[in-house]
Amino acid sequence: MKLRVRFLINLSTVALLLVVVFGFLVKHMIDDRISKELDESLRSYFSQSHAIVQNTMNTMANHLNLIASDDLILDFFALPGEYRNPAYQNGLSRELQRYITYNPSYLSVAVLMLDGREIIQRNRKDHLAEGIDSYVQVLVDEFGKEIPTQFHLFVSKQYNMSVLSAYYPIFIGTPEDLTLSGMVRITVGMESIFNELRSPRHEAFFITEHQAIYDPLSSNAELLRTVTAIDQLVEHPFEVLTGLMSGGIELVVMTSRAAWLVEGWEVSIRSTSLVVLATAALMLLFFVLLSRQVLTPIEKFSRVLLKADPIVEVPDFLPDRSDEIGLMQSRFQELMRRLNRSSRVLEQQAYTDSLTGLPNRAALYKLLEYHLNRPHEASFAVMFLDLDGFKKINDFYGHKFGDMFLRRVTERLRGLIAPDQQFNVRDLSLQENYLFRLGGDEFTVILSDAQQVAIVADKIIKSFQNGFSVNDQLVYAGTSVGIAICPQHSIETSRLLQQADLAMYSAKRQGKMRYQLFNDELEEIESRRLYVEYRVRQAIDQKLFHAQFQAKVDTDTQEIIGFEALARLTDDEGVAIPPNDFITIAQEQGVLDLVTFSVLEQSCQLLQQLEQSNLVAAINICPHQLNDIRFLSAMRYILWRYQVLPHQIELELTEDQIIENSGEIARNLNLVRGFGFRTALDDFGVGYSSMGHLKRFRFNTLKLDRIFVSEEDFNSDTARAIINAIRMIASILDMEIVAEGVENGMQLEFLRRAGIPSAQGYYISPPLDQEPFVEFFKAGLN
Repeated sequence: MKLRVRFLINLSTVALLLVVVFGFLVKHMIDDRISKELDESLRSYFSQSHAIVQNTMNTMANHLNLIASDDLILDFFALPGEYRNPAYQNGLSRELQRYITYNPSYLSVAVLMLDGREIIQRNRKDHLAEGIDSYVQVLVDEFGKEIPTQFHLFVSKQYNMSVLSAYYPIFIGTPEDLTLSGMVRITVGMESIFNELRSPRHEAFFITEHQAIYDPLSSNAELLRTVTAIDQLVEHPFEVLTGLMSGGIELVVMTSRAAWLVEGWEVSIRSTSLVVLATAALMLLFFVLLSRQVLTPIEKFSRVLLKADPIVEVPDFLPDRSDEIGLMQSRFQELMRRLNRSSRVLEQQAYTDSLTGLPNRAALYKLLEYHLNRPHEASFAVMFLDLDGFKKINDFYGHKFGDMFLRRVTERLRGLIAPDQQFNVRDLSLQENYLFRLGGDEFTVILSDAQQVAIVADKIIKSFQNGFSVNDQLVYAGTSVGIAICPQHSIETSRLLQQADLAMYSAKRQGKMRYQLFNDELEEIESRRLYVEYRVRQAIDQKLFHAQFQAKVDTDTQEIIGFEALARLTDDEGVAIPPNDFITIAQEQGVLDLVTFSVLEQSCQLLQQLEQSNLVAAINICPHQLNDIRFLSAMRYILWRYQVLPHQIELELTEDQIIENSGEIARNLNLVRGFGFRTALDDFGVGYSSMGHLKRFRFNTLKLDRIFVSEEDFNSDTARAIINAIRMIASILDMEIVAEGVENGMQLEFLRRAGIPSAQGYYISPPLDQEPFVEFFKAGLN
């Protein structure tokens, strides 16, 4: 049977039954309805009245709390009485006036001292407020340390008015020893409250201390004048509801039953005459609307579903039906199953790394965020792995080879950590070990047993000592591991991962192929590094880099023959940042050239100021800067601006910087000398010192490291022999020698006797700013 026909038969039957039964039920329904409406109306009015009064009380309580916690109020009561001068009281009065201004319903806002004095602000003449604070002394004993707000209703027959007053205590002292020092009071006229409570059918009044406080405009004023308890209204035709509010104030609402009975009779007459016609019309209208809005669309949708391919042998999870809705149920059920399967597939893909099949970064966050909110979980370890040397493999062999290499790495790591790992994003649990790929050459391990983390990390690192076979090609790479443990280090997802990442970078800085457990010092180092990065950028923008100059002197005559310019940078508090810190960061951020230009410009300013063409300024540079012809051109431009000759500038490189790409560096040094600049090999004698470097790079100056004069046996026969040998080689290669690190007169005398022509160090002069250096230079001339 069609759904439309079935529904029409059922609707007609219901309509007929309603018409038959209505005649017997109408009177009872109307009476019951009137009774319910009276009760609901009274309760609604009571709820509204209660909310209005309670809102007024809450507002007063909140304002009292704000006033009592105001620093000005607390400071005022914290002072001894003799120091509470009028100016201070005027400030309090202005503060209280703000509450009067923004709350017109307030009659007064006052600060009360325990000795009876008060500071009060009135909205208008508050006669009643002048006599109510005899009640204050009663409240003193009632206030406890929980600091309640006390409400009280007062009536003045003399002035024919009533007010609601709220008191709030002010305690001074420590939490263990609080002392009541005063109170704050807000007064509201009940007239403003009754204005909001007025209703055509209902009345509200209050009973407190055996007296009624009512609306003067009430039609039952004469009756309420004599009421002191609710029982007195029982003999009158009123429905009454009561409720107790703060301060023992009882709210009473009432309505006349006679008015409701009259209205009920009128409704009954009208309903009886219209209900039959209304029922018939409503049933007809309901059927037409339902037919157009529901039944017809269902029939059309059913015809569309009938054209779809049938899905057989699908168990139903909805009740069987033989109509169009039953067909839609079955089709809908199958559609939901397909969507569910598709959703699972898409969800699994979203949390899976497409290259390795491992769970990805999103899966890692999902696992941690879910389980970190469960305090019963045992501790676990997060291990960050970064491959050492992967970039070279990727660049040399190509990205396709790099992808295959990552798969081999995944196989090895999975065998060490989670050989039986079956990844399902809905079943991830911290009870198992998991391997994640975050992207690139970064992997993360979640180790369920944190006590095994050192053993597992050591196994991972040792496994990378063996090569990986990719397309019959054996390639090698290392790994650095950072470790953070939950909850020992953190219980927040982002912070835990950040800590493991910091530990991993620390392991890289220590030499790679090692693991590092997170500690607070790493966070401090990273914080310091971030600050130095910010400070370097700020220094570039605001030109905060400055140079200091350390003099070089002739060891025989003590005459200043040049200086070394050193870059300096301070933090916000003026404390010097070590050069190794900010130079390294400037190089990483690609702004080292700007630092060099700043030092060079300040050196040229000093050379121009000294007007000595024989002085040579030494500037420290990095070899990669010489690869850019624009860097050398910019330096020449700075020299031209200050009229400084190129041979007055000496570019210093350290030995460890020239080891890599030595052929390219040799060509660049020849180009530099072609521009007219001098070159110097700094820190000679330590690290990678080689006679071959002197022959190949042909520096103008050889700077002996401080080790030659700072050791205790600097004046020994062996030391003198080494110095003489270096001096002879430099003389043959036409290189000047400068000794660094001279810290006392004996060292300077040793260098003079050894035939070292020039020296620098703190004994001669520490690094100085420009003006102090000029004064030092002029003093040497004299």
